[in-house]
Amino acid sequence: MIRKIVVTALEVFVILLATYAFFFLPVGRRTPYGHISAILTSKPAVEAAEDVGVAGRDIKDKVVNGMEGD
Repeated sequence: MIRKIVVTALEVFVILLATYAFFFLPVGRRTPYGHISAILTSKPAVEAAEDVGVAGRDIKDKVVNGMEGD
């Protein structure tokens, strides 16, 4: 019983420590969160997201129009 509580408390502590490090401890010029944010908001990433959205809409339209033809 007590062992389970101690293990759970340690797991929560490690998760909180990792979360703190992810958002607040710099790795180079930025925190890990800052690096991921910069990557995902770069021009190529935004263009790729737009292309995936267009491709998804095209596939949806083909599926819907293909079913209507039946």
